[in-house]
Amino acid sequence: MTDSRLSSCKRCFKPLAPEDFAQDRAMVLLGRAYCSFCLEAMTPTCHLCRKPVHEADFADGRAVTLQGVRFCDSCMEQAVRSEEPLHVVRVEKPDLGGKSRRASIRFVPPLDCELILKPSGLKGLLSANVAKLWIDVSEGGLRAIVQGKYPSGDLLQGKFVHPELDGKMEFEGVVRHARLSERFPDCTLVGLMFQEPSTLLQAFIRDVLGRDPGMYSLNPPTPKPRPPSARSA
Repeated sequence: MTDSRLSSCKRCFKPLAPEDFAQDRAMVLLGRAYCSFCLEAMTPTCHLCRKPVHEADFADGRAVTLQGVRFCDSCMEQAVRSEEPLHVVRVEKPDLGGKSRRASIRFVPPLDCELILKPSGLKGLLSANVAKLWIDVSEGGLRAIVQGKYPSGDLLQGKFVHPELDGKMEFEGVVRHARLSERFPDCTLVGLMFQEPSTLLQAFIRDVLGRDPGMYSLNPPTPKPRPPSARSA
């Protein structure tokens, strides 16, 4: 007996035949069938180059969402540096039956908070600030373009300078992923993970930076449940 879930596309209800699956004109995703046109429409793409991006790309730092618009890592620098407002493009995604969401919300950094990054150890004492462009921040880490080469595993010492701080909020982070910058010569785009972040540091990012009018959440808003109907059943 033919499975009714596979006889038509779940999105457009187009009839599907067994040869559609054999010739890659259709595909089964989590038990539901989709035609090739709907699969392409549901696949998130980079706003600039139209390269497909997936959930794992965001978690691993290969893609970012800025003000509701998706960008791949190659176009990320251009998106951050752009002075023009971004046009929001909403992309429908299939219901995966659960959320694939980062544990920490990421934000675009505000203008009144300064990021200082230096190499760890004695080298850092003799170095100037290597932070070239600050991309985003969360309670778990940050992404920035830094002067020089910093492969995965390197340690960086950092400080946040903000009007509401009496001094400087210090932290240490390890480079989780890195690639050479395409727009800044001799620079590296790094994803930095905080090493044992203090409660004070996380509270500063969440409660001070998170409420700043210049901050934008990079995570899509969680849908709020509908209020119960005034009428009782």
